[in-house]
Amino acid sequence: MKKQLFEIITDFEGTFIERLNKFLGVVEVNGKSVLAHIHDPGRLEGLLERGNKVLLKKFSSLKRKTEFEVIAVKFEEEIVLVNSRYHNDIAESLIRKGIVKFGESKNLTIRREIKFLNSRFDFLLKNDKKYLIEVKGCVLVKDGVALFPDAPTKRGARHLIELVESLNYGFNPLIFILIMRNATEFKPNESIDKDFSKNYFYAISKGVEVKKILLSFEGEKVYFEKFI
Repeated sequence: MKKQLFEIITDFEGTFIERLNKFLGVVEVNGKSVLAHIHDPGRLEGLLERGNKVLLKKFSSLKRKTEFEVIAVKFEEEIVLVNSRYHNDIAESLIRKGIVKFGESKNLTIRREIKFLNSRFDFLLKNDKKYLIEVKGCVLVKDGVALFPDAPTKRGARHLIELVESLNYGFNPLIFILIMRNATEFKPNESIDKDFSKNYFYAISKGVEVKKILLSFEGEKVYFEKFI
């Protein structure tokens, strides 16, 4: 059942011109070319392409190098959230609204950014059990198949192995795959990162649970659609 999770208010619509590096792009806003922060290190294949419409948020902090930040891309008939800043907020909403359930206990505690072994993981949850959770955002879809990653990720491959190791410390490890575009299934993207793909299937075989979560963004609100 579709359920509202989170609200993201954008300020401007612009036209994407070019990506200068992983985190910086040029966007045309009201007839002027401006620099915009890209909060996603992935390739964003097909999305951040010249001429595509993007939704932007404007910031006025003196600590920022750019006052604009790319939030989403209008692509075909979808608005695709491409800003990973919001992934953990969305994941926490999934937990707090009970869409992803963690036993019957009501005294669930939630902590973010937990150091474990050589990594930081997104969440530590505790009730009568303890859960270590890593969140991944997926924006690449081909022929109805959601694929992650869209760029090589040594960090992501390491996370999978350390989630397996967490079993020896009494954790229940999970991965949230937040799928930001319409898709019917999910697969690790072996053509981009063989190590991640190998570690993904190894992790599942050892008991790491994967929640493949289809989401949608309608320009202001993020919705849970279903598990796939």
